[in-house]
Amino acid sequence: MRRHGRRSLPKGCAAAVHFHDIEREIGGLSPERRLVVRQERSAPLLADLRAWMETERRRLSSKSDLGKALPYALGRWTGLARFTADGRLAIDNNAAERALRRIAVTRKILPYQQACQSASKTDPFPACKIDPSMAVLAISEGREKLAMCGV
Repeated sequence: MRRHGRRSLPKGCAAAVHFHDIEREIGGLSPERRLVVRQERSAPLLADLRAWMETERRRLSSKSDLGKALPYALGRWTGLARFTADGRLAIDNNAAERALRRIAVTRKILPYQQACQSASKTDPFPACKIDPSMAVLAISEGREKLAMCGV
């Protein structure tokens, strides 16, 4: 049973939930208004989170998962806290990740689609028929080889 930082985790997770709750509430506001709310509500939470992270970093073994993650996050604190200084910024990069996911999945599927197209030109009964939804599922689960067979 892994116990690395187990007692410490809920505090950090709770902070993330609070930040996202605040962001959900201010989602449709102007950047200026979002900035005011972030400075009033998110900045104090962020300061508390940093204090907790520094305390836990000293307390935990550097070999534990959380013990490795805390110095990583603290080393990037300026970028992490930047959303509290600019109302135009998102708290995360989920929109960019979603946009890039389509490119990455397409790039992974393309060789299999090309293989199937070339097989269908020479074989009237191609062995490989790709169901795009299954191929995406297989690739997202790390089963790229099975994606070629539509599994």
